[in-house]
Amino acid sequence: MMADTESRNHVSIGSNDMDQESQTFWNGFTRFLVITVISVVVILLLIAAFTVWS
Repeated sequence: MMADTESRNHVSIGSNDMDQESQTFWNGFTRFLVITVISVVVILLLIAAFTVWS
């Protein structure tokens, strides 16, 4: 039990530990992923709509 408590104190994961350059890159990358996923979903919905209507 004590070993688990001690090991948690040494490991800190979070956006507070990231430097500014890493944070900027990560924000850009997540924005790219969101735009790409939304675009793919819209394109697939358009293909499905045109397939049903033809």
